[in-house]
Amino acid sequence: MKECIIIMNEHDEKEYSGDLFKLDPMDHVRIKNIDDKVSIIKTPKGGRIRTHNYIGIVPLYKLKLLIKPKFKIQNVVGMINYCNQFGNIDDMTHFQFDAEKDNLDYMIIRAFSTEVAALQQKGMIRSYIPIIEDLPSLRGRLQLREQLINTAKGNVRFVCEHDEFTYDVFENRIILHCLQKCKILTTNPELYDKLNSLVNILSEHGISHMPHIDLNDFDRINYVPATDHYRSIHGLCRLIIKGTHVKDFYSGSTDHILSFLVDMNYIFELFVAKLFADHHDVVINPSEILVWNNDHKTTIEPDILIGKHEIDYIIDAKYKDISDKGLSREDKFQLAFYAYRLKKNRVYAVLPKKSKDDTDYIIGFMQN
Repeated sequence: MKECIIIMNEHDEKEYSGDLFKLDPMDHVRIKNIDDKVSIIKTPKGGRIRTHNYIGIVPLYKLKLLIKPKFKIQNVVGMINYCNQFGNIDDMTHFQFDAEKDNLDYMIIRAFSTEVAALQQKGMIRSYIPIIEDLPSLRGRLQLREQLINTAKGNVRFVCEHDEFTYDVFENRIILHCLQKCKILTTNPELYDKLNSLVNILSEHGISHMPHIDLNDFDRINYVPATDHYRSIHGLCRLIIKGTHVKDFYSGSTDHILSFLVDMNYIFELFVAKLFADHHDVVINPSEILVWNNDHKTTIEPDILIGKHEIDYIIDAKYKDISDKGLSREDKFQLAFYAYRLKKNRVYAVLPKKSKDDTDYIIGFMQN
């Protein structure tokens, strides 16, 4: 049966007839895993889909859902690129959102594969890591406890710990993990072959496969001058892992069909933060702002705090249409809370705003 394609915008809700809306029993597992990102509900006459702030692709068995951004796709790519998430991939704007292609995920995967190929040509990092193994001759440090157990069992081999200069470090394991995810995601044969070739190269380097990586794992990476060139490629890895994350990773959905959904709130906040960082001398780290609440110390985290010796402006990025509903009551309360706690009147929300010709969005400001 021919696959049905449904195209929707973000922050939209539509009803579809049973002719378009056909679900397979396994689809319900996938839908459950992404219901925090997009709502897909079966109804007596067909189905209802509600999108939020995620864009990308949801491939089901007989149905493919493509969620378009409210920005032009070229500008979304430009925002991601500006945030250094595309590394050295500058010419990405010629891609268009096409119902016949996996648009945004295809661009990100293509950029990622190009970055990995360039990194592999430049040379991947290696490091000394301790390895314990049974050897026929003594090498490195003898592990006395394990050696006594070996001797008791009649095993004449030596249990040694030695350092090995290897590519099998966490920085490279993340890349291999994402390459394997991308192989599952892509439907482009040429791109699949390129990804498969890169997976084989990294595997031949002795890099271990990690079955699961969480976004918190990136906090383990300490970038030094020798590894600083990994920042951009790890930015893409973070985007891929964040975009393919499901709530129940071990649910038993083994058919290897993954959704790829990019959080536009996250992209917009990254973009606004870098925009201000590039045009102001000092941007105070919000995590350094402490407040006391009922004798308990805590932190509040507006997106951007600007000032030299003290805070001059409080900026909060809101991925909402300023020409539509604007700030909600909860948003206004949040900004008022920042102003009250930090004792500042200059608190602003930065939002997308429709351009005069109504063809795209620009940056707009609202003061609380």
